[in-house]
Amino acid sequence: MATAGPEETHNKWKGKRVEITGVGGKIYIDENGDVRTAAYGVGSSLFEIVAADNDASKVAFRYIPPPGTGTTTMASATSNGDTVSTDGDPKYLTIVMYGDEPRQSLLEQLASNSPLLPEMIGEVVDFTVGAPTNDDNFEGAGFNYSPMTLQPGPPNMLQVFEMEGIGGGRFGIKTSFNTYWRSQHWDGLVSQSPHRLGDELWYIMEYLRPGNINDRWNHT
Repeated sequence: MATAGPEETHNKWKGKRVEITGVGGKIYIDENGDVRTAAYGVGSSLFEIVAADNDASKVAFRYIPPPGTGTTTMASATSNGDTVSTDGDPKYLTIVMYGDEPRQSLLEQLASNSPLLPEMIGEVVDFTVGAPTNDDNFEGAGFNYSPMTLQPGPPNMLQVFEMEGIGGGRFGIKTSFNTYWRSQHWDGLVSQSPHRLGDELWYIMEYLRPGNINDRWNHT
């Protein structure tokens, strides 16, 4: 059976509330607003898959906070007909930009269009774009261990992704820079990898329990 393309996959999943689980457990947002992965049985957070503006091949993952959090709430209808409370300032799963190509692209842009002094351009690039690991790294080249964060939208290139379905509810989630979400399970974080192997596979499960979402948060 042929694998569905990104647009077909995203049309199937957009608007759905989901849990996301990797080898390190389910992705959740802790009390400090940090993106973590939980050991099995600890709990999880829900995210709504939303379409990226002007790009049918990508989606974003909007955090659905527990009821009663945040200063403003608004009603949001979901694919199974429920109405849930969501934060009035939507936030999305967000990766850091890293890699040789983004670094070189930013360097060229600053060199040609920026009023910065030449000796400052390299420092700006180092601060803005993370560097990949080299061959001396214990896992090899091309990784970045900066953790995923939760940031306000509207979704930008750091917040939109392609879901690569491989069957059995498993996905590789590819960034705009051709890297993949990676379960950095020894630290309970989500970081990035240059390939799609075991640590880069994520089970995405739609939340289907009927009734009010207020009853959902103690479920493990």
